[in-house]
Amino acid sequence: MFIHLCKNCNKYLAISPEGLCNICDEEALQKRVEHETAPVLKRHYVTFGQVHTHRVNGKTFDCDTVAVWDCASAVEGRKRAFELFGDQFFTDYHGEQWDEEDLQYFPKGYLEVDFG
Repeated sequence: MFIHLCKNCNKYLAISPEGLCNICDEEALQKRVEHETAPVLKRHYVTFGQVHTHRVNGKTFDCDTVAVWDCASAVEGRKRAFELFGDQFFTDYHGEQWDEEDLQYFPKGYLEVDFG
């Protein structure tokens, strides 16, 4: 009969099918649960009209830029857009709603929003 030690800590008797002890198996399970329940972040995109110009944390957002940031939902992204720009932006897109080919209409390209 062989006694196998935990693959992770190498201290305790391995009891799980993965070769982990009770302590490490519980930690691994918790990490899997946290990973599976974590919100999936997607890019949120905001475009601006001709008269919409904003300075946010030293960056200028205008009709030639697309503001971008990561968030969990379209609702969260739109709420953040109103917090940053008031009602002075053209439209916003979340995740797959944005068409990468539309970037050709924004000569300055993407501009990441810093929430520092």
